[in-house]
Amino acid sequence: MTESAANLAVIVLAAGEGTRMKSRALPKVLHGFAGRSMVGHVLAATAPLAAAQTAVVIGHRREEVAAHLDDIAPEAATAIQAEQRGTGHAVRILAESAEGEGTVLVLPGDAPLLRAQTLQALLDEHHRSGAWATLLTSVLADPTGYGRVIRSGSGVARVVEQKDGNPAELAVDEVASGVYAFDHAQLRAAVQKLTTDNAQGEEYLPEVVSIFVADRLTIGAVTAPAEETAGVNDRVQLAQAHHTYNARLLREHMLAGVTVTGPTSTWVDAEVQIEADAV
Repeated sequence: MTESAANLAVIVLAAGEGTRMKSRALPKVLHGFAGRSMVGHVLAATAPLAAAQTAVVIGHRREEVAAHLDDIAPEAATAIQAEQRGTGHAVRILAESAEGEGTVLVLPGDAPLLRAQTLQALLDEHHRSGAWATLLTSVLADPTGYGRVIRSGSGVARVVEQKDGNPAELAVDEVASGVYAFDHAQLRAAVQKLTTDNAQGEEYLPEVVSIFVADRLTIGAVTAPAEETAGVNDRVQLAQAHHTYNARLLREHMLAGVTVTGPTSTWVDAEVQIEADAV
């Protein structure tokens, strides 16, 4: 375990209801593809980071999600968000009670295309720059519905949610992905200052950025491809994510010496191992 890993805690936010999935059978984060749930894909991306602690915040249909986590990641702790009062509130449940220093990596449980190397690059830049928080961002052709990243000089000034932005802010095409690296002690202090003074009446995690800026704490950002940071909110996006993931997986197999005669009609699960020269 590296020095940074020894001081790294991971928080995965998986408490939301996900009404747009229109599912009676499964909680949102248990929908998935390629043999893994969405939260399973996220945990697979964080596993190579070898964090000292990993915790998943659960809420909606938490018994089912907890049982699933016991099966796929028994080493991960769970924390219950009994009322879904926003991403900031979810992080506050853990950040206020957890002692310790180091870095906290926060991720959404519905971003199944994140890669371990991208998360490591975020952490590397966070440590290299000395920033108190570092955001993973993407540039979108259509940023509607996403929190806009408002920069000031070389840093980040704030993240503005769609419902709270003015026309100039909503014209920005760089968006927050919901993935953050925070200094643990500063995060613990900042979440105690979160308010519900916004259009949805919730505690927003992005408000921590504004709190850091007001306290003159440097905020950095690392940009990743939009297809990698894409969240899944409905079954159309789930199918799109599966297609993207499968194409990525097949490319890796082909570069490793596997012949795939029909890439557009071949589907492979995440855990499948294929030897070189197989067809």
